[in-house]
Amino acid sequence: MRILLLRHGEAVSHANSDPERRLSDHGRKTVVQTAGLLAGEAIDCILASPYLRARETAGIICEMLGYAGKTEIASWLTPDTPKEEACRMLNRSQGNCMLLVGHQPLLGSLAGLLA
Repeated sequence: MRILLLRHGEAVSHANSDPERRLSDHGRKTVVQTAGLLAGEAIDCILASPYLRARETAGIICEMLGYAGKTEIASWLTPDTPKEEACRMLNRSQGNCMLLVGHQPLLGSLAGLLA
């Protein structure tokens, strides 16, 4: 299984709660640019954090890549999830090339563990 890790785009600084923070205009632009780097990847599974900014990031990626599959919202893909729990959840997932759209510090610690 190939796992691609993508942190959400830049978010606005204020919202009613952290999970409700949207992408900023700059964040949307950088996600569009990032999609270009993913062109040609044979992504067959996208998992996104339930946080709004991650879902928006995944949506832009899907649109830019023409990804026809469904983005799965992974309740465990949040900033403070322990990396060991994330690995357990990944072991249950299926796909040859999986894109995870989430947050720091989880993605950084997960990258270190997987590498």
